Amino acid sequence: MSGLVVSKPGPLTLLQDLGRQGWQHLGVAPSGPMDGHAARWANRLVGNPVAAPLLEIALGGAEFEIETTTWLALTGAPLDARLDGEPLPAWSCFPVKAGARLRLGFAQSGQRAYLAAAGGGFQASATLGSVASNRREGLGGLEGQGAPLAAGQRLSCATVSALHTHGCGPAARFVPDYREVPTLRVILGGDAEAFGPAQQQAFFTQ
Repeated sequence: MSGLVVSKPGPLTLLQDLGRQGWQHLGVAPSGPMDGHAARWANRLVGNPVAAPLLEIALGGAEFEIETTTWLALTGAPLDARLDGEPLPAWSCFPVKAGARLRLGFAQSGQRAYLAAAGGGFQASATLGSVASNRREGLGGLEGQGAPLAAGQRLSCATVSALHTHGCGPAARFVPDYREVPTLRVILGGDAEAFGPAQQQAFFTQ
């Protein structure tokens, strides 16, 4: 099965799915995408199950050579994406053919973009029920050791000749504004009492 060849992996590109659940009691982290909303939308746009394996591209700067006819979807942090030099809209799905080249610039806001392939996503052997990359514990990823993608590696995916009559994207209301400063919510743990009221107040107001 052919697919995409990694020409440039960028600073950090990982194979992910929604993570390996049910192993935390043994110290195995679930892993999975940092931006679950964008990852789910990428798979949705190409008709995949939401947990299908896809790429999480940190900061951008990645390039791929297409080896087969299929459809791809790109979501997440906005960046300058081009297919054979032609610009691609953010949060969209689009057809590709063998011989094409996909170039992703660096993120303009936010950090992570997601690339999904139609036909069930990118193919890799699961570890503990998931292909999600876990670099710390050496699990998942393309070769089962949690490593980021490297130049020259091949990402196998299905050949899909017909999916949509034209490119597509989600309704604008589902696309986040990655320029917004997020609100962080805090749940106090058992050691919170070690800090006095003044120290806690200082933490919550900064």
